[in-house]
Amino acid sequence: MVTERAYKAAMRLQVLMVNEVEKAYEQLETRWLRFQESFGREADRITLMEKVLASPDILRHCTPEAHGILLWELSRHGKLTKSAFLWENSEGWEVLGRRKRAIMQILEWQQCRSQFNNTVQHMHPEGEKGDFNTNMTHLINFMEIGPGDSEYDQNLWNLYTGLPETPPKGYPVVLNTTHQFWLNAQFEESPEYFAQIRAKTEVVV
Repeated sequence: MVTERAYKAAMRLQVLMVNEVEKAYEQLETRWLRFQESFGREADRITLMEKVLASPDILRHCTPEAHGILLWELSRHGKLTKSAFLWENSEGWEVLGRRKRAIMQILEWQQCRSQFNNTVQHMHPEGEKGDFNTNMTHLINFMEIGPGDSEYDQNLWNLYTGLPETPPKGYPVVLNTTHQFWLNAQFEESPEYFAQIRAKTEVVV
């Protein structure tokens, strides 16, 4: 059985690996504190944004807590976000468009609505569980930032409400915006998964 301490260490390691901290497994506690302190600077959030947008494969298998920490950091903003670093964070006429796209990139790995709920609940600097409605409201408000009428807030809501109630079973994890994901969701269970379940439930005479 995995202890809470071991699970938290694994979660922290995943976040550090997404940010490509070399030898993150060494001196994990020290590196974790240094990692958190570094996010006091807007430049480091931009670095994280760039790496999320590059879609490192580890995002595919991160825990909800790790995804939640990434969402927390990417949705923090202040005067520097919209002034000195506005250009790096934005995309065309979309204010903070690149930051918003990085947030969507994380949420596009959620395989069902309950997993989406769980991830958003863990939006916290330590991945602790909070209130879904509070965190979701924060995300939507962040997506609305800008003088124009951004579509990101509606895109976020559409992504959430459009997800299936349960994840496709027996299929590899893929982005929920792909044709393959919705093909898998349509069949719900892969033939291999169905065969395994059937084999387990058959009564041997």
